[in-house]
Amino acid sequence: PTSDGGGKEPFVQPTNHEYGLFATRDIAYDEVVLKIPIDSMMCPYFDHVLTSESVSPPPPPFDANRPLEHDLQLRPLCLITYLANERHRGRDSVFAPYLDTLPASSPTPLYWSVEEMRRGLALTSHLKRAVMMQAKLVWDYVQAREVIDQTHKESASPIEVGLLPTRDFTFELFRWATVTAHTRQNLIPFPVATSRRGASSAQGNSSNDIEQAHGLVPLWDIINHEDSDRACRTDCEFVDDDIEGTEGSKGYLVCHTPSTRPKGNVPCFHAGEEITMYYGARSNVQLLFNSGFVNCAEDILSVEEEHLLASENGVAATSHRFNRNRTDCALLRLALPPAAKDAGLDRIREMIAARFGFRAFPEQGSNHDGLEAAEAAAKVIETIGTQSTGSNTKTTNGESASKKAASGTLRKATEVVMVEVEVSAKNFLPIDLRNALLLCIADKDELTHLLRNMDLYKSESSTSQELLKLGEKHLALAEELVGIQRQRRGKQQELIDLANGRDRASWQLALCDEETLSVWLDSFRSSIQVSIGNTNE
Repeated sequence: PTSDGGGKEPFVQPTNHEYGLFATRDIAYDEVVLKIPIDSMMCPYFDHVLTSESVSPPPPPFDANRPLEHDLQLRPLCLITYLANERHRGRDSVFAPYLDTLPASSPTPLYWSVEEMRRGLALTSHLKRAVMMQAKLVWDYVQAREVIDQTHKESASPIEVGLLPTRDFTFELFRWATVTAHTRQNLIPFPVATSRRGASSAQGNSSNDIEQAHGLVPLWDIINHEDSDRACRTDCEFVDDDIEGTEGSKGYLVCHTPSTRPKGNVPCFHAGEEITMYYGARSNVQLLFNSGFVNCAEDILSVEEEHLLASENGVAATSHRFNRNRTDCALLRLALPPAAKDAGLDRIREMIAARFGFRAFPEQGSNHDGLEAAEAAAKVIETIGTQSTGSNTKTTNGESASKKAASGTLRKATEVVMVEVEVSAKNFLPIDLRNALLLCIADKDELTHLLRNMDLYKSESSTSQELLKLGEKHLALAEELVGIQRQRRGKQQELIDLANGRDRASWQLALCDEETLSVWLDSFRSSIQVSIGNTNE
């Protein structure tokens, strides 16, 4: 640790980070920490990149003649290829001092091997997401390489304008640029560049339009995340440019401490303390996949022991607050029960599922919870049929429809019909979850009602009196689904090496998901119990 030279408290290295921003003095609430001009940022759409002779022009797929409104989907890729091109230019890039500060790799799953993903993320519900992200990375690389290669073929001297050769546009360079952009970019508003105003005006817009694009911000991007009330927030502001001979406005990215201060005259950050910033309302899986970390407690072993003790006692471990992400949400998967012998009921269930956002997920060697979720629905249906606590609608041969549905054979793995819903304690009953719970274990009468009123169930304006009620059987299904996550981690934990950083991140994510699901289940259980109590009154 080093001192600030004034005899104050020495600096402390940031926890689990390579870089951090530290206070050399006390910083008050409602105080500006950083104010960074837009013309120091790295983005192919900014005016200083497009008009300055000292900055090389952005590479394809950026096209200065393409109307801005046709450019929205390409903007993230344009930043990635621009970053890769500037990295290749090395010391010739005006951004070379900034590029030298960027890490050579990242702990995000885009750098994980297939074996690391299978071993670690199999603890969680997110293995499929990681595989799809890596597949998209390869697809984006192929598309970008083709565009660069075509530009070389059509241009007389692409090297003279700073475009890297196709042979140097490697997958490793593209992956580095992609991960660097994902972990550090910020969406920044900016005045439409002078060279783009013709395209904008052609669409009837004024030359003072403000657009948005992702850019890289030197210094700002080394501030680490903290989910707290004191963490810095970020805004953009534009001020009149009063420099003689210029016109328009100048933009800044402003990082400041919160305006709301606690009681007492205490600073937001003390001298020598690391300054942190709130990255926004992101789940832990978003933080891991896009930023390379999980926002949780560090004492993972004691948390593991608490989970095991809770499991032995048959209760959920929800009190330890291992998860430090206050806006975290978890992924819950629901699947239709296995195909029934009553093909008519099964077809009705599948028709409704298509309208409710269910999809058929292929197995393809990665566990997506589909079979477990389908078996959970079948288990609840069978229990209800055996105990005669649910609807007892009879079929022509006298057997209950719900019990008959449970007696069918399993669908093939490629025929699992499933939906994914994000849940949290604050959003414990989104519309998609309510509909999925009702559908998965609906009896014949309930399926008929759902089929006739599908539009009603898709509308947020529907009243509770118009809809089927959630009850004990739906709570039973929710408990079974949460149990799947706990069982998954129990089956995989022997393969995990906590000394391995990627295994450790997967383990942390699994624990956070369990806690979030447990807290969500508590909220959902309370709402069901209140609903049942109101019905009985």
